[in-house]
Amino acid sequence: MKKTGLFILFAVASAILVFTAISSHAEVTSGEFGEGLTWSFDGGTGTLTVSGDGAIPDYEIFLDAGLDIPVNHTTAPWGTLYSDVKKVVVAEGITSVGKAAFSNLYGATEISIPDSVTYIGDRAFNECTSLECITVPDGVAALNDGLFTGCVKLTEVVVPDGLTAIGNGVFDGCSLLTPLVLPEGVISIGDKAFMGCEALTGITVPASTVEIGDSAFAGCSSLTAIDVDADNVSFLSLDGALYDCAMTELKGYPAGKTDEVFTVPSSVIRISPFVFENCGNLREVLLPDGLEAIPTGTSGTALSPRNTATRAQIATIVMKYDEVRGSISHTGNE
Repeated sequence: MKKTGLFILFAVASAILVFTAISSHAEVTSGEFGEGLTWSFDGGTGTLTVSGDGAIPDYEIFLDAGLDIPVNHTTAPWGTLYSDVKKVVVAEGITSVGKAAFSNLYGATEISIPDSVTYIGDRAFNECTSLECITVPDGVAALNDGLFTGCVKLTEVVVPDGLTAIGNGVFDGCSLLTPLVLPEGVISIGDKAFMGCEALTGITVPASTVEIGDSAFAGCSSLTAIDVDADNVSFLSLDGALYDCAMTELKGYPAGKTDEVFTVPSSVIRISPFVFENCGNLREVLLPDGLEAIPTGTSGTALSPRNTATRAQIATIVMKYDEVRGSISHTGNE
């Protein structure tokens, strides 16, 4: 009887502890940070709210190796809630969102940003892998580096009409991103800006764009053409491929194009990295005699995409390359 009584007492105590843990998890967690800003988390709704007047500071992305499975998360005060946050509300009065402030909030499906925000830092929403849609406020002029990198469920982004710059890797790996209209006024598009956007079916480079980085549209397997506004004086599109205006550099090739053979124009002397990434239909690429620059190295070459199947499909590129540039020994099958 004594043992039975002790067992019942232990079971009741354990139940109380579990209930307390669950109840405490549902309570609002809050704190102060930055200069006069506050944050609160409601465990019942999964809502993280940031309030105050001023700028959310810059943070870093931290690898928490102390967990059973190491996890990256922001060093912001709410960083350890990476799996609990379902919704982020940035209140009116916040003027800027710092670097990596809301990165790696893996459970967040919704992020609301007020019109008072005029600046969003690098990687602010990096690896928010459940985020589905977001509206960038009208006062934000630039989508900075890595802003939405790895947001694999992101389907829709509403960008402001006054947008002037899209940084490096902004949408890299956003495989569900649907067609995005780039407003007139966009001056620069960074390296790997749309790399791996496999659902992207169309893109038009505005007349205002004067700079496009390497691999900007690489690996977009549904993209059948990279179009350029007819009034753009820096770039042009020929048969869906993207070139500089002098046609000396192949900047992009639409991975969804159905052609099996592609002949690089004789005027081209440089090919951008990863140009043929994820080109499932391409079997042969013919290179010009005057070609001077092809990025080298297995992960960085235009002629050896990271996708193994694609490498095999367009293996004849390497043969043609060896014929033209016999001093280069890269095999393309590494």
